[in-house]
Amino acid sequence: MELAAQKAINSLIWIVCGIVLLTVRTDIILRTSVLVWEALGLGMIAYGGIKLLWVLARGTPTKPAISKQSK
Repeated sequence: MELAAQKAINSLIWIVCGIVLLTVRTDIILRTSVLVWEALGLGMIAYGGIKLLWVLARGTPTKPAISKQSK
């Protein structure tokens, strides 16, 4: 799998985990500090979104990070 595709999938996982965290917090954990859980979930969504935008803006790399050297 290409590096850009792996990074895009990783970013989407961050976003989905943030959404799951917020959903679980609102459905199950009602007595704990709301601000902490919302900040954590929204932070995960923001981090994943920024990473995804960065990957999409950069596109696929033109040459690999590790080049093969022939002997």
